[in-house]
Amino acid sequence: GRAELLYSEGKSATGYLNSSSNNHTNGDKLRSSAVQLVDDIQEITGHAYYDLIKLDVEGYEFEVLKNIKVKTPRYLYIELSGEARQHDYRLSELYLFLRQKFGDFEIVYSDQITSKTIAFNQLLAFTPQKD
Repeated sequence: GRAELLYSEGKSATGYLNSSSNNHTNGDKLRSSAVQLVDDIQEITGHAYYDLIKLDVEGYEFEVLKNIKVKTPRYLYIELSGEARQHDYRLSELYLFLRQKFGDFEIVYSDQITSKTIAFNQLLAFTPQKD
């Protein structure tokens, strides 16, 4: 499918597919650009295995992970939603889902988390799967 990416002109890496992700400041002029949504990344790239997957999807991480079609990556660098941002999952549910989908993992890096955290990054290292 296709979607509109909203972004603040002159700012790097600040795009939104959903206007409720209102991370821009009041003075920012929002622009839009058409983007192609990809259901099956393997179909586009021809690769099933990836060393690193990075996800930063502003509260939609569980939805993306449920629908991503790849083999177990070596690493997943993911921005997760903290208590201060609305999201529809519990962290424990997301970790259980990741174990079921990709196998065992260790958290090798995590930003500091407090009750005021909007979002935080974690780097997960998965146990290599034997084919």
